[in-house]
Amino acid sequence: MGGVKRYEYVLVPQSSGTKTIPGVSVSFFDPSEGAYHRSATNDITLEVTSGTTDAAQAELPVRAAISRLGRDIRYIREPEGLLRPAASPIHTRMSFLLLQAVPLVALAGVIAVKRRRDRFAADAGLARHVRAPSEAKKTLSAARAQLAQGESTAACSAVAKAVTDFIGNRWNVQAGGMTIREIEATLERAGGDPGFTARVRDLLSACDFGRFAASEGSVEGEKLLEEAEACLRALEKLSARRRR
Repeated sequence: MGGVKRYEYVLVPQSSGTKTIPGVSVSFFDPSEGAYHRSATNDITLEVTSGTTDAAQAELPVRAAISRLGRDIRYIREPEGLLRPAASPIHTRMSFLLLQAVPLVALAGVIAVKRRRDRFAADAGLARHVRAPSEAKKTLSAARAQLAQGESTAACSAVAKAVTDFIGNRWNVQAGGMTIREIEATLERAGGDPGFTARVRDLLSACDFGRFAASEGSVEGEKLLEEAEACLRALEKLSARRRR
């Protein structure tokens, strides 16, 4: 249990003469005896004499002079820990106002995600179009790891897959089993110039050579990856122009 707080006060008399302060009584329950008790103090009799005042104070009635102090019973000291400056109302604080926006932002995010999923579910071509860059980057990362391990044949297969899958996803065609000639025709229909189409063809031909004709470790893997990344950037621009 906490300690008992103690308060001290000063009684300010308002007139001179014999004054009696009535005794104070308090009732309490004693748990050890299981009974209530009452304790009281005796009356206190005091003889109050007149005090000295300055001229301005003497002109005022005694009651008025004391009331100017603010109260008749004055604290010797303020109770510690009970009084503190009043804080501004919570509804006027900036932190409270900002918190009101959190549910709205969360709701907007949920609605946006749901709409995106609904669009992808209704339009498989759109889903493939959007995911094409991330899937190509993932496949090229796997090819780079295979080259680091000396697996040039597997790396060439991964580079070819990254490019053909990107073309299939962006133009919503079945990439698996497409020949180089079919890929060239797809790019020509998409508006690709003959020079770029030939560049993609040469890249895929180099990948086929690395997979089927070259010996392990003879493929210039870094150069092949750089060319694949350049072709994918050009394909990204070509497909974005078509999408608009």
